[in-house]
Amino acid sequence: MIRRFLVYLVVGTFLWSVPASAQKFATDEDLTKWIKSLKYETNTVPLANKDGKVIANIKVPKGYKYLNPK
Repeated sequence: MIRRFLVYLVVGTFLWSVPASAQKFATDEDLTKWIKSLKYETNTVPLANKDGKVIANIKVPKGYKYLNPK
């Protein structure tokens, strides 16, 4: 029982100290460039599977943008 607690404590401490894997930018300008490089889609957006075959279309309402996962 004590051994299990110690293992959980060590693993938990390790996981707590590891930073989240987020993209980091050196300057605000780098962040701004990255944001501007994103390709938003509007109107009707085709959704494809891994093979590139369109499996559905979504209608993005006016005033909204769709950000492709790529």
